Amino acid sequence: MPRQARQRSESGVYHVMLRGINRQRIFEEDDDYRQFIDCLAVAKERSGAAIFAYALMSNHVHLLIAEGREPASITIKRLAVRYAGWFNWKNDRVGHLFQDRFASRAVEDDAYFITVLLYIHFNPVAEGLCTQPEDYPWSSRATWGDASSLVDLPRLDDIVPVATVRACESTYRSSSDDLEHIMAYKKNAGRMRDADVWSLIAAVSGAKTGAAFQRLPFDDQQRAAVTLWSRHVPVRQISRLTGLNRNRITRWAMGTVPLARLMEGSGQGIPG
Repeated sequence: MPRQARQRSESGVYHVMLRGINRQRIFEEDDDYRQFIDCLAVAKERSGAAIFAYALMSNHVHLLIAEGREPASITIKRLAVRYAGWFNWKNDRVGHLFQDRFASRAVEDDAYFITVLLYIHFNPVAEGLCTQPEDYPWSSRATWGDASSLVDLPRLDDIVPVATVRACESTYRSSSDDLEHIMAYKKNAGRMRDADVWSLIAAVSGAKTGAAFQRLPFDDQQRAAVTLWSRHVPVRQISRLTGLNRNRITRWAMGTVPLARLMEGSGQGIPG
């Protein structure tokens, strides 16, 4: 069966995941993590890519990057080949280190961007490796403010103000329910069919058409939009189906009010 073509990002921003072949460890010692970060720095410099977030786990890596002078696929290939060569030399091994094809998802709007950013930073917390994102040494969150950090904080601040990121982090630090929402991104990151999204809209609001949704009270529209975003429906898709302005959806989704409070009083649950 032919491979499915990669989804191209109009924004040039991607969530990339590199996984060890057969899910084997790709980091054995601290030197391995340091070497990967060095390889990432080289790939960034040669390609002109921007790095917004990363988390190095024992057998996989998460990256949030914007491509620069070359396609993201070339940048990631350069990174993987460079690190695999070093790892094989160090451990006197041959053969592939990473799965044949890395995974990538296009990141097209600000709300989705911050979902991915938080997911990457909270990954070590969810795995029980630390209690706070900034305490994990092999995550970009631990390097914020460091002169040697690979994170392009000025460019990140242009997309999503760092103050907003910190405010959103506070929500997930204080609520295990909200942390579960952000970590659910892993299972629900695939694009939903329009019919499935409409099932969610109907479950939350009772509206079954765009016209019916437009007649809803403002608060009900807001609650429905934020609930859809919490289930990782892209802002662009929510806008297209409901007729809501994308910027308005993004402002709602990136608000600092905990999701559980926005959903209070809805009287209706979301199908699992």
